[in-house]
Amino acid sequence: MGVMRDGHARCAPSARACLERGGAGRAAQEAAPAVQPEKTTIRTRRLKTVRTFSPKDRDITRRWHVIDASDVVLGRLASQVA
Repeated sequence: MGVMRDGHARCAPSARACLERGGAGRAAQEAAPAVQPEKTTIRTRRLKTVRTFSPKDRDITRRWHVIDASDVVLGRLASQVA
């Protein structure tokens, strides 16, 4: 689709031909029998509750990890530690 100098869009060749014929497809649409819309079924899903686990302080065992970071790139060290 091109744009003319005045800013209006040009019609595609098939659309221009349709306009010149006076909308020949309109008469065919009026003569066609009415089509009944299909019945749509709406299904709803039940939301399931998900419980969030929160450990108690007594369930957590804390440990220290010593890592030698000499001569190591910080990003690579972080990905190895993770």
